[in-house]
Amino acid sequence: MPTANTTALDQDLLISEAVERDGSRLRNFIRRHVNDRDDADDILQEVFYELIESYRLMKPIEQVSAWLFRVARNRITDRFR
Repeated sequence: MPTANTTALDQDLLISEAVERDGSRLRNFIRRHVNDRDDADDILQEVFYELIESYRLMKPIEQVSAWLFRVARNRITDRFR
């Protein structure tokens, strides 16, 4: 979770850990709900972009995995509107 004392290097490490830990599960989750592979990859990229933005803006995320899947569900919903 980012704090006022978190450096950019620390943020990069936290982001990398989240991508490595949750990336494949998140990709599989999105692909189960989105038939088009390119759309699924776009959503995955959007989710990780939001994670990066959240860390850069110092918005605390307590449960990163849960947050990622919630954002993914929201993006999937947005895609079908």
